[in-house]
Amino acid sequence: MADSIAGMAPDRTTALQRARRTAVAVLGGSILVLAAILFFTPVPAILIFLLGLAILASEFLWAGRLLQRVKNLHRKESSVVSGQASVQKRQTDT
Repeated sequence: MADSIAGMAPDRTTALQRARRTAVAVLGGSILVLAAILFFTPVPAILIFLLGLAILASEFLWAGRLLQRVKNLHRKESSVVSGQASVQKRQTDT
């Protein structure tokens, strides 16, 4: 009897993991669809997109990689912009 109960635990865990993964996929995917719709409105849709991607990244490796690429791109672009601002400031100071 104890063996049959112990044998059921992994199946239940697997079912719960599958349910969690499905819930994350539905929630994250819905937020990404909402972000895609909001790109055509005056709302900061990129923040909503990043939220949906972060939710998906909690369960899916591909989403984590994409989120990391977006973060790296943001860092790179912000350093370029801040670098240009400091160059322009130095040029106006002279």
